[in-house]
Amino acid sequence: MQGLACFLCVLLFFVTPCVLTACDDGSNAGSEAEIEVVDCSALETKVLAIVSAYEVDDASVSVAFEYVGEKSGGFQIAGDKPMASASIIKLTILATLFEAISAGEVSFDQVLVALPEDVVAGAGIGILEGQELTIREAALLMISESDNTASNMIISLLGIEAVNACAEDLGLGQTVLDRKFMMPNSALSNLTSANDLAMLLALIAEDELVSPELSQIAQEFLLAQSDREGLPAGLSHDISIGNKTGSLAYARNDAGILYSADGAPCAVLAVMTNDMGEYEANQMMGEISSVVCEELDAEKDKGQGA
Repeated sequence: MQGLACFLCVLLFFVTPCVLTACDDGSNAGSEAEIEVVDCSALETKVLAIVSAYEVDDASVSVAFEYVGEKSGGFQIAGDKPMASASIIKLTILATLFEAISAGEVSFDQVLVALPEDVVAGAGIGILEGQELTIREAALLMISESDNTASNMIISLLGIEAVNACAEDLGLGQTVLDRKFMMPNSALSNLTSANDLAMLLALIAEDELVSPELSQIAQEFLLAQSDREGLPAGLSHDISIGNKTGSLAYARNDAGILYSADGAPCAVLAVMTNDMGEYEANQMMGEISSVVCEELDAEKDKGQGA
């Protein structure tokens, strides 16, 4: 129990409101600024070539990319295809939780107790039955460590119906939470799509998920992500990412907010795979994020030369 407390103290210490610095000076008051539309057709062609090389046998891939902030434009490859979400659907659970916090139904300081039916194996730090966590601690563990027990504790608090209602309200047309995590029921599947993930991440990146303050906290949680083997592997030195992953025996997913060197969100990227080995999926994701970074760096250089 002491070990978990120490782990959470360290994790919460490093999850600081650093993402606020990009907009504190008022330079982001650009709701009136002209948005530049970027032609992403060349980037789409490059990503499609990468995807095609990995879509062998029964493997399938979906991708969604979208600029945020001062630019707009994007592309999708099978972006509306519903696919096994694995843990990446925890982003929608986080959105539902933040709606409940904003409505005053729950608070970050509220204490949750790990019930026997919520304690499961799989991803996480090993929360034990009867262990207590604040909602903020559980939410951070759900995103940064993909902790299944912490996620189940939050689902027990909110209810599966509330999560699906939130997804519908946000326009996430392919996102469905059917069951808690690590619950054996082959008849039920948690689903989402690359387009839904990109849409949700864009709301977070542009401070439009519930409120600017809660959107910033969501970004902090994403930046604390411990799984860096997918999209982060292909990043350039000037681009960073706050991301959420999901893995099953037959699925590997990664989606995140890309940040420029000044710490401002510049784009969102989501990649989902089915029936592809985890090693191959990670390798493909790194290749995709690499060409995306080349695009972002080229756009930055073009802007500086203007």
